[in-house]
Amino acid sequence: MTFPHQEKNTSLSFIKPGVKKNKNLNLLEIDLKELESNQYKKDIGLVFKASGNHNFRNIIDEETNSYIKTSFRAELEWNVLKMGFVYNKVKAKRIKNIIEILKLDSEKVEKQLWRRQFRIDYNFILNKEVINLHTNFLAFENSFFDFLNKLYYQKLIKRERLLKVSNQIQVLKNQLKTVEKENILLQDSVSEKYLTTKKLPLLVVNLDSFSVTNSPQKKQFAEENIRLQNHALNDINLSFYVNQNYLQTPTLQRYFPAVGFRFKAPIRFNNRKKIIKTKIKILQAQETDKSLGRYNLTITYVNEYNEKLKDLRNQYKSWQVIDERIRVLKLLKQEVETENSGLLILEMMEEQFKVLENMLQLKRQLYKVITRFFELNDTNNLNTLFKHFYFDEKNKKQPLLLKESKKYSLKFQLEFLEAKKIREVVLEDNQLRNKLKKSSIIILEKEQKTIKTVENFIEEELKRIQHESI
Repeated sequence: MTFPHQEKNTSLSFIKPGVKKNKNLNLLEIDLKELESNQYKKDIGLVFKASGNHNFRNIIDEETNSYIKTSFRAELEWNVLKMGFVYNKVKAKRIKNIIEILKLDSEKVEKQLWRRQFRIDYNFILNKEVINLHTNFLAFENSFFDFLNKLYYQKLIKRERLLKVSNQIQVLKNQLKTVEKENILLQDSVSEKYLTTKKLPLLVVNLDSFSVTNSPQKKQFAEENIRLQNHALNDINLSFYVNQNYLQTPTLQRYFPAVGFRFKAPIRFNNRKKIIKTKIKILQAQETDKSLGRYNLTITYVNEYNEKLKDLRNQYKSWQVIDERIRVLKLLKQEVETENSGLLILEMMEEQFKVLENMLQLKRQLYKVITRFFELNDTNNLNTLFKHFYFDEKNKKQPLLLKESKKYSLKFQLEFLEAKKIREVVLEDNQLRNKLKKSSIIILEKEQKTIKTVENFIEEELKRIQHESI
């Protein structure tokens, strides 16, 4: 079994998709605010009024001390300040500021919608990877069960080992069925471009290109709206009017026009300027709190992200250790008589499948974190924010002393070094140099007293294998 390495020339397979307007509440709200703003701009404050009165009884009006049978008035009024021309212009400006704030938030809203959609997409693809892994794992476990069954029939192993693998097979079947059903449910909601994608690249965040979204313009628009909302003219009424009047009494009928103005202002000692300053302070405090919230979220995601990367590297180290032990066991099985070496190899292969299973779970968690990073990031350039992650395969090991041995041939020692991926040795006898010319071994010049011999290293490995097989 080989580790599923990632191709270095694979480009980022996902790009932020455009969201349809009828699914974007932010864009719909901008359209609504545009209509409201245009409505207030066209409203110059003209109001038409009409009133009429007919007296069915011969009762004298106490105020005028006269008897008016019928009266009618039609009036056209132009409101200049409150609820009129100036108020409508201010209201239109306030709505324009809200539109600008919504436009500044539109990219954030698109990122939120993209993250929700991409969560469905990447889970669908990762489920495919899980299905593929579990299918291979299940086939291996079935073969392993048949092998253990033969050993149990020969009374070479205990029944517990057989039951353990049997339980694992049942768990894999249930997991495989669950993931397949989940993908059937997700399929209708997956973006078309990801339906045929079989594997996602392992990505990491380029923290050098990361910056938290911060828009000072939003605060400026909000502050201007506070000032407009608490403008000094908002409480003053001023209007001009022209009307036509009709009066009918028992003795005469009169028609007469009239013009005039109305003015009304509250007499009070208010704290308008202090109210504006206090509201702006509250707004600034809220923006500071939101900014701190974004930074706290970033710190949380960075810590979670580092933990996931650390877990991934640890899983890869586990893979390397298991893979190395399998190579050594295969070599020892050919050269040295060791008990249960074949069974140990199969058990370690089973562990390899479990390591890959853990790595897929970590990959899913890592995608959840990095998509959150994208949502918090100031820009929307995915190619600069994300890059491919490659495991560091450099594993520097202590060089060993290579010399002729009575127990192990030079060929076996070299094959053992290759299985352990040890490239550097120190020679006891310079005559061995000619025999190592065709090999990839690097010869170092070091003191021989402080270096462990290859023979001792092989003996230690044999003891460890015997201890694990007990």
